Amino acid sequence: MNWLWAEARVDDNMEAGRLIHGPNAPDPAAPNNRQRRDVFEEREADNRRRQDEAAQAAAFAAPDADGFDVFDDGDDFDGILELAGIRGPLIGLFQNALFSFVLLTATISGGIGLPYIWGKLVVLILANPITILVKLPLRWLGFLSESAADFSLVVTGLFISSLDYFTRLSLVSLQGWFPFLSKAAHNTFIARKAGLLVRNAAERLSKSLVTTSFEVAATDYPVFSSASHEALQVLKSITLRVSDRALQVNVGSLGVPHRTGPIELMPVEWSALDRTVIVLAGDMLFWILGALYVRRGIPFSTTEQGKKVEGVILAALVQAGGVQKVILIISIEMIAFPLYCGMLLDLALLPLFDGASVLSRMQFSINSPWTSAFIHWFIGTCYMFHFALFVSLCRKILRPGVLYFVRDPDDPTFHPVRDVLEKTVSSQLRKIAFSALVYGTLVLLCLGSVVWGLASFTSGILPIHWSSTEPIFEFPVDLLFYNALVPFAVKFLKPSRALHTMYAWWFRKCARFLRLSSFLFGTRRADEEGHFVWDIWAGIMSRVRPKEDEPAEPLAGHAAASSFVKDGRFVRTPGNDQLRIPKGGRAFLEASERDDDPDSIEAAAMDRDVLRQYTKVYVPPWFGVRIGLLVFLIWIFAAVTGVGVTILPLLFGRQIFAILVARSVYMNDVYAFSIGIYILGGVFYGLMHHREGMAWATRTLSPHVTSFARASHQAFRFTRRCVRLLYAVTAFGIILPVLFAFLVELYVIIPIYTYLPGQERHIIHLVQGWTVGVLYVKLAGRLILWYEPSRPARALRAVARHGWLKPDVGLATRFFILPATVLMSLAAIAPLPAAWLLVHVARIDRVAGLPASHVYRYSYPALLALAVLARVAFYLRSVVRRWRMRIRDDAYLIGERLHNLGEARARGRRIGRRRF
Repeated sequence: MNWLWAEARVDDNMEAGRLIHGPNAPDPAAPNNRQRRDVFEEREADNRRRQDEAAQAAAFAAPDADGFDVFDDGDDFDGILELAGIRGPLIGLFQNALFSFVLLTATISGGIGLPYIWGKLVVLILANPITILVKLPLRWLGFLSESAADFSLVVTGLFISSLDYFTRLSLVSLQGWFPFLSKAAHNTFIARKAGLLVRNAAERLSKSLVTTSFEVAATDYPVFSSASHEALQVLKSITLRVSDRALQVNVGSLGVPHRTGPIELMPVEWSALDRTVIVLAGDMLFWILGALYVRRGIPFSTTEQGKKVEGVILAALVQAGGVQKVILIISIEMIAFPLYCGMLLDLALLPLFDGASVLSRMQFSINSPWTSAFIHWFIGTCYMFHFALFVSLCRKILRPGVLYFVRDPDDPTFHPVRDVLEKTVSSQLRKIAFSALVYGTLVLLCLGSVVWGLASFTSGILPIHWSSTEPIFEFPVDLLFYNALVPFAVKFLKPSRALHTMYAWWFRKCARFLRLSSFLFGTRRADEEGHFVWDIWAGIMSRVRPKEDEPAEPLAGHAAASSFVKDGRFVRTPGNDQLRIPKGGRAFLEASERDDDPDSIEAAAMDRDVLRQYTKVYVPPWFGVRIGLLVFLIWIFAAVTGVGVTILPLLFGRQIFAILVARSVYMNDVYAFSIGIYILGGVFYGLMHHREGMAWATRTLSPHVTSFARASHQAFRFTRRCVRLLYAVTAFGIILPVLFAFLVELYVIIPIYTYLPGQERHIIHLVQGWTVGVLYVKLAGRLILWYEPSRPARALRAVARHGWLKPDVGLATRFFILPATVLMSLAAIAPLPAAWLLVHVARIDRVAGLPASHVYRYSYPALLALAVLARVAFYLRSVVRRWRMRIRDDAYLIGERLHNLGEARARGRRIGRRRF
């Protein structure tokens, strides 16, 4: 290995990839300047490492003046290790496990359990609002009033009975002196009536209490759960009925029967969606109660201790509200908003799909809600990402400050979380609603109008046929095409640069036409700061416009033909994208044309630092109309270029596809578009750069056609270069991919087909395997270049140091082709002798009851498993060795700390403090 990779060493210019190899390489025995410098640097690094180790040992041995020992610096990790149960007593592991269990239980109970229980009550109230909020309170109010009346009657009867008893007792004691009181003393009428009153009231009170207690016992949690489930089904049924009537589509029905009797205690099946809705309902209840409490802001308690407790609760609720606000706004912007854009895009691009309609999309969303939501969210996210790229492109083209109202993500002062916390939810929602309106207008009007217009006014173009079940070619040529040619074309043609140039040209043309050059680009044009007033026939016959560098004044010598009249105004507008206009402020401040003239009152009253962030530009009349026309012209340009880049190559590719492929084969528009875009793109690129190509050919060929000897020598060099390139392409494009795919077949695919019962006979397809092998080789190259300082990465860069069209075949053979070919050949042949020994010597086929062919097939993954186990064993051996060395070093350092503490204190105090 060292012999193969010994020369994979790059000189000072590592990026150029120039290696020290070949006959011109210096003698390894004679060190050059780089080697001397490397030796010197290694020696210096070794000295520094030794000094650091000595200082660290002294620091470990010497505590500082405050008594703090830097050896205890590792104690910071002891807490983490003890919490995980790795270090410390065994009882600590159970203690931490119990604490974690309690913490998780409390979290789940508070975050899910309580909202789940209260959510059922919320759903029950929403499904039966009259019964729960009106009838039930009236029933309890009647029960309480009746109970209070009966209790009052009992108390009154007992009081009257007691009063009658004591009165008659007094009369009995007085009837000896007053005989006429004897009849009144033995009269029990009042006592009987009072007793009857008490008895009847007590019976009613006890009966109502017993009945109520039995009702409460009957309506326990299972019945409450059944009632909540029934209420949830009623709410879902109501929602579906409303959807049916609003959309005029039969969405479905739950068929919830109307219950007339009491609730039966039956097992209830709660789905995951039902539980989620219940928990969200409970969370919403707690959120509303917390919001009302925070909005009140006044504690209910009157004591100081109670006010302190409520203050802590109020602060916690405020913090939780801020977190919930951030989560709400970010969830809307990252989940709901892309989903909304994806739905609009689906509606706008509906004519692209064959047999698609709004009804079919709704039915798909009902049948597969999660799949539909993910697809729409993904499409919406891609659209928002590309729209952000377009805004970034416009920001690069236009002058700074034109798009000040669109926040720049690269702005260091942009803090989205802080903005969400500082602004109210209503302002954030208004901003999101305005963004939704803008995005919806862009999608439906700008994109949907083009697509629906093509579908309505053309025939044979839409829909796009891009799904096919029959293979068109014998091997996956599209896989090679999209993995080899597309990255090369993107890297060579640089479409982003072409798009930037194209839109910059159109922006300048539109700005010139609309007299917006000063506002959009900060460039003053003399003829844009006014208009010409022409004298009827003379002006028509001699229409002359001033040059760009002429002053904006009436032209001398052409007064008879025309006169130049200034109009518009000069304003100060934001000069960078980081400027924030305060609420109620103006983006345009009145300014004068000349710098020495005073500006407006607002500009004069503004701070100078803020005023420096403004720039003076010219604004023509009808500025808003001109901006609207600018947006319209940009849309026209985007529509025309979009149709030209997509529809024209598609139609051209369909014609080429129809010529190359039989009519019975289903036409795939993806292939047709790829063929058309590459052919038309190549022709367009050739026409745009034919002059550069001719100049390069002239510069390259003209010095070598002066004589036959020079021409033949150049032809020989070109032939040798082609042979080298052909050798490299054959090795990296055919031999290595075939070997790689063959090894995958031997080690993975064939053993799997052999192990799985009932599989068809496996056939190795050479062309398909070669195609997949090309991808394997490409992936291996990406993995090699991932770690740049490695030997393979440096070797690969050295092979392509002159470009991929001029590979160094000698280094390629030595570094990659020869080792890879030998290793893969050995990997393909090595298991066969072992399998032959197992079959003919050990007779394992008879012992295991397997055919001999299965033994040969299983030998490949068995050998791979042995190699992996050997590698793991070697790694574990190195880990154990390092672990033992670390334990030994720790024990040695602890011993030195204990025994040599007095000697090391004075020696290492200063060094240890500095190292710490």
